[in-house]
Amino acid sequence: MSETTGNGSSGIRSLLVQHPLPDVTGLAPLSILDGDAPTVIEVADALNSPPADLFDVVDQRGALVVRSGDGGFARDALRSVLGVGGELIQSAAELGKAGQSDFYQVVDRGMDINDPNVLFSATTLPIGFHSDGNEPDWVPGYFALYCQQTASQGGESRLVDAAEAYARLLKVGEFNDLLSRDFFRDEILFGNSEHAAAMAVRSRHWPIFSEDLWGVGFTFRYTRRRLETGHERAGAPLTAKESAFLDVMDAQFATAGATFALRQGDLLIVDNRRVAHDRLPYQDGQEKRSLLRAWIRRTPLQDANA
Repeated sequence: MSETTGNGSSGIRSLLVQHPLPDVTGLAPLSILDGDAPTVIEVADALNSPPADLFDVVDQRGALVVRSGDGGFARDALRSVLGVGGELIQSAAELGKAGQSDFYQVVDRGMDINDPNVLFSATTLPIGFHSDGNEPDWVPGYFALYCQQTASQGGESRLVDAAEAYARLLKVGEFNDLLSRDFFRDEILFGNSEHAAAMAVRSRHWPIFSEDLWGVGFTFRYTRRRLETGHERAGAPLTAKESAFLDVMDAQFATAGATFALRQGDLLIVDNRRVAHDRLPYQDGQEKRSLLRAWIRRTPLQDANA
């Protein structure tokens, strides 16, 4: 079996485009690299500030927590802080799940994670460092998580600068040919057959690290499970080198960044294109851990075809 093609899949693999390596030398470091928790501001200050000012802080620091105290946010206040004037977006699939709501509830749904059509976020299990959004033609600029209820144990958030991890991988040098090359990406099946999914996934491929591919500068796009199942469904399973690359990258993420617990009533806003995120496994108490998630764009130019 060839390390390059594997299982005679050279024709399928010819679809995987090699893009230019991103240049991150001009990017300022983020404070979360030093293990700091995100900047915290009070909700009153957030409501008195234009949303653009809050996102400037997110751009500089990588993440921001808006703390509401014991009262929590009313949904209108959430929308106001996030600047929902045509900026808050979700994919069509997520809108369908959320009943056309702006916010999707992240909660353990008691589903079998061995089913490839189940998201880790619908379970209590660890997710692994990743980015949000799995559509071929757009990616959320930011995501926000509002903590309605904490877990009884565990569930801490983890953030790391993906641009810094990329720079370290460049220095390793062993996987430079994979850093900006396309990988197939699987999608959740909604009534589609396996054959239809296999055909569809062959048009779903983009790099993990890119620059200006969507017209927005450095962009990190990665969920390991979607890569692995995407390559399987496309008929081009990951090679030993590709799997080793993902192992090394995951290890880079695990050695840096911040781990912190959200309080009930906290709103976390994260730069989804630069910051990889994860959360630790958790156990529910009498009340289930529950967060509301929103996907956000800063300007229409930050999302392809917008």
